[in-house]
Amino acid sequence: MRFLMAPGIALMNLLSTPQKILLAVAAFSLPLAAAMLLLAEQRGGAWSDPAMLLLAGGYLLALYSTLGHHLQVKTGFGGLREAIQRFSAGDLDYRGKGVRQGEIGTLLEHIKTMSANLAGIFQQVRSSADVIDRAAREIAAGHVNLSQRTEEQASTLEQT
Repeated sequence: MRFLMAPGIALMNLLSTPQKILLAVAAFSLPLAAAMLLLAEQRGGAWSDPAMLLLAGGYLLALYSTLGHHLQVKTGFGGLREAIQRFSAGDLDYRGKGVRQGEIGTLLEHIKTMSANLAGIFQQVRSSADVIDRAAREIAAGHVNLSQRTEEQASTLEQT
């Protein structure tokens, strides 16, 4: 199966998304136009025939839904792209509004959850680092205090 799909996949990798949509429209439009012409010739050129109107209406509905899908995917990828750029820049607090439906919306929600979890982990690390810093300062102060007392005792011993 992969062997059969390899040329199509290679072609899709070369095209941008608008070019892919245009190719899909052409791939569906040309056979439909040929079928409509043949049907019109068989029925004596009656373009107002209910079968012709049904074909044209179905085609327009399919074209409309394809365009709607393209715009939905484009919007979803825009939100996903923005979220990834913000997270890459270190903005783990970004929650942005985005697509809540479909695979892209699900992926975006998972990325937002991951970002929130990472932000929580970083907050815990900062808190732990602050505790360690305070403890180190207290130890250093205790060391200085102990050093001073040791020097005082040594000088007291020398005097006696």
